[in-house]
Amino acid sequence: MSNLNRLLRYIPILQVLQREKGAQVLEVGCGSRGMAAFWAEKVIGCDIDFTDFSGVTRPIERNLIPVKGTAAALPFRDRSFDYVVCVDVLEHIPSDQRPVAISECLRVSRDCLFLAFPNGACAVDSDERLYRYWLRKRSMIQPWLAEHRVYGLPKLSETEEILHRLPCVWIVKEGNWTTLHYWFERLEGARCIGPYIAAVGDFMAPKPWDFHGHKTITNIVCLIIRLMRPLLRMADLSPGYRMFAFVRRIESS
Repeated sequence: MSNLNRLLRYIPILQVLQREKGAQVLEVGCGSRGMAAFWAEKVIGCDIDFTDFSGVTRPIERNLIPVKGTAAALPFRDRSFDYVVCVDVLEHIPSDQRPVAISECLRVSRDCLFLAFPNGACAVDSDERLYRYWLRKRSMIQPWLAEHRVYGLPKLSETEEILHRLPCVWIVKEGNWTTLHYWFERLEGARCIGPYIAAVGDFMAPKPWDFHGHKTITNIVCLIIRLMRPLLRMADLSPGYRMFAFVRRIESS
């Protein structure tokens, strides 16, 4: 997945966390970069490995502290983190393990859990179109897409049923315009422009840019692209590819 597409799935969460300096944050299923690629604060990242489906160890983001573990058995004590982020994870685990994973995420949170997952008929259709496109191109089917097909996408109704059984309250919102998601996924695979699409995500990220560590022309391009940040609002057009659930823990009576 391109850096720009990664950024879009974190934008709704980053908008909340930017007001919470110094918060302790855990991301479940972060891979080698995760949210840390777009946020300047330290992030604890928990994953079964940090290869990003490649099978090869990748450089870890500098502000990401990796901890090996699974979503169904997080290696942390209760209420260890102010915020727990779990983005695009549920669709990569069997449906019967999803209740345990959500419960574990809420268990280690002191305050809020941010869940995001592909949802609905439009997301299923987008995945199928990408699958058929890559088959026509005789390209390798992306591992993340293969797992979507194996495990199936989570349904909002099923996810809310799980949350109903836990000590929490929540709100949900739709996000990440399906059409935009589909085309970004197609473009990132094009050798001629894929790397540039990925770079746009780094430029637009709400994270301090190291102007001293880059060439002048790169810094100019970064400034120009950052002026285009308001266009990211287009990412929330409907129908959305993802559903975002903002879950707040409450003390059970």
